[in-house]
Amino acid sequence: MEGSGDEFLKYRSPLVSRYASKEMAFNFSDRKKFTIWRTLWIYLAKAEKELGLPITDAQVSEMEAHVEDIDFAMAAEEERKLRHDVMAHVHTFANCCPAAAPIIHLGATSCYVGDNTDLIMLRDGFDILLPKLARVIDRLANFADKYADLPTLGFTHYQPAQLTTVGKRACLWLQDLLMDIRNLQRAREDLRFRGVKGTTGTQASFLQLFQGDHDKVEQLDRMVTEMAGFKKSYLVTGQTYSRKVDIDSLSVLASLGATVHKICTDIRLLANLKEIEEPFEKEQIGSSAMPYKRNPMRAERCCSLARHLVALVSDPLQTASVQWLERTLDDSANRRISLPESFLTADIILSTLQNITEGLVVYPKVIERHIRHELPFMATENIIMAVVKAGGNRQDCHEKIRVLSQQAAAVVKQEGGDNDLLARVQADPYFTPILNQLDDLLDPKTFIGRAPQQVARFLAEEVKPVLEPYKIQCCVLTCYQIPELWLASSATWLSESKLEQDSSSQSASRPGILSSEWETGISNRSEHTGGYTQPKTTGLHWSIMWAWALLPVILAVFGTVGMWAVFGIAVSNETVNLTAGFPYISTCGSYNPQSCLFSQICNICSVLALWIVIIRFQQVRDLGCASRVNTCSIVLGFISSIGISVLGNFQQSVDMQVHLLGAFLAFSVGLAYFWIQVWLTYRAEPSHDRKWAGPSRIVFCSLCTCLILAMTVLHNIGYRSAGAICEWAAVMCFFVLFAVFSAEFRYVDFLKLHVQREGFSKSGSDLTMEHVQ
Repeated sequence: MEGSGDEFLKYRSPLVSRYASKEMAFNFSDRKKFTIWRTLWIYLAKAEKELGLPITDAQVSEMEAHVEDIDFAMAAEEERKLRHDVMAHVHTFANCCPAAAPIIHLGATSCYVGDNTDLIMLRDGFDILLPKLARVIDRLANFADKYADLPTLGFTHYQPAQLTTVGKRACLWLQDLLMDIRNLQRAREDLRFRGVKGTTGTQASFLQLFQGDHDKVEQLDRMVTEMAGFKKSYLVTGQTYSRKVDIDSLSVLASLGATVHKICTDIRLLANLKEIEEPFEKEQIGSSAMPYKRNPMRAERCCSLARHLVALVSDPLQTASVQWLERTLDDSANRRISLPESFLTADIILSTLQNITEGLVVYPKVIERHIRHELPFMATENIIMAVVKAGGNRQDCHEKIRVLSQQAAAVVKQEGGDNDLLARVQADPYFTPILNQLDDLLDPKTFIGRAPQQVARFLAEEVKPVLEPYKIQCCVLTCYQIPELWLASSATWLSESKLEQDSSSQSASRPGILSSEWETGISNRSEHTGGYTQPKTTGLHWSIMWAWALLPVILAVFGTVGMWAVFGIAVSNETVNLTAGFPYISTCGSYNPQSCLFSQICNICSVLALWIVIIRFQQVRDLGCASRVNTCSIVLGFISSIGISVLGNFQQSVDMQVHLLGAFLAFSVGLAYFWIQVWLTYRAEPSHDRKWAGPSRIVFCSLCTCLILAMTVLHNIGYRSAGAICEWAAVMCFFVLFAVFSAEFRYVDFLKLHVQREGFSKSGSDLTMEHVQ
């Protein structure tokens, strides 16, 4: 374990030290909280200045320059003296900004920063949770679709009942989760800003500042609200916003907790039956005493934390009920615990549930065995109807079945044997007319009714529309990221160094291995919050995304222009003779002065190609296709990229054998790489612009294949000029194939290589075994 010895001498909440994601832990961190306080003071000063109060640009600039320069030790010392957290930070901020000190917090009350910051954190918390919930729904929907028609025993009263399907049961879980995501969306959209209201909500202090100008007071409230990224503020408040808002926010989280508890309890029951299991790591230990055990500890963890989440809603209920008149302070300490813990708990159970749903293991043979034990009893009505159709008497058949069923039940219950009803029916001469129908009568698929059709319709009509706004976020498998977080709606970004310091300190107690991971961001950010949320693409984001799309185009254009430039130089200085035949590319680049240019063009194309290969590999992984084929693609792409460099640096006049090796790697291995990309175009969900990107890849890959084969044949039979033309055409086709990547790359929001403290779990969610156990 890491960290200083002192931290282990005091209690640490496991919600942060053991479980929480970095983004949710940061959302409720002191760094974010007090930075927002300062940002809100800046908003207030800007709005007051614009409305005519004597505040200078220099004062505002000074505040902006020190928004992140927080002396936490000084703030703690000030709070010990003043016994007031807001005034402690006013003094600390003023110490950084002596010129702005007189106008910091001008006209405001403590709840201006306190309550408004809480509302921002609640909003940002929802924006972190919603995509995580969408990912759980997406993974579970995939599971339901996969097993839509796999029959399984239904249970009522936890007793065997009519058959259903594994997918249909998953849809019952999904239906509850869909209600939860709608509830979270509603709670998020219902949030308003407290705004600028003064000590008891009357705005008296601001009315005095603006000398009785009501319009300016209302304008001040509206301006600060908009700066903070809210559409509306509460028109009336006491000193605080109504604590009913906290009830609304935590109620939907508690409801989510109830859903997760039910889902994970079902998984635990099915694990006992050995029909379904949560993912189990290769070196995971189920029990310290019983090595054979495979305990459903992730589902148990979810249930444990879900109970805590459900219980937390009682805090805001009681707090709201005992707020006297305009406000009492007995809400403060309680809310410092209940609000963050609710979001932190919801965050970890969603991350854990994502881990479970991505790796659920189904055992069809066990399910089939359980069905065989119960199906003969369920099929008796079908047998009776078949006998009647064959000319038998319904009452006689019913009596026969009754007697045989009781005999079979006695074997099961009293002797512990298998259900032998079917064997008894086959042995009784009365049922001879229908013996050839028994297999059809006992086919489990005839007992599942419309379950598969219900699953298909439910996924199409209910699940898909809900997931559509989160379509891109659902593809992001790497949740243990360190995204750039930003505060509320301010244009003041937290510096990268500050964020990395905070992230490092939050993860200091998390032991693990060092591993590096390429990360592509194919998620659009919200306009005002950190974390992932419903897409709202701004012009800046589009420009960033289109910048990535230009990378393949740059390679294609640079390579095309560069190759033809080498050709032009070779023709102009007569190092190649067109009257003798059309030259190969390598022939044009073998002689000075163009040989140096040719090698550098190949080196640059090699680097750009390798960069594109890596981005595409990670993007396909983020799109949910972390397959061996994708791994094969990066290996082939890497080899082909190296081949381009070898081709250019070992020219045929220097070392023909190495040059031909480079040509083989660049052409043949490169062609294999692009054929794999054709397959991945239709495998990675969603594949953007598939309608034209897929056919384009097929056409140009086919052309390249034909041209390379033609080049080889023509060269060997002596038609070298024709072979050279085929080579040039094939290279141009390769550049077009690289350019097609722009279709996918225009959805890349960011790319970075970072070193993380722990490896990802095999299922791709943000849990490692350390955090789950």
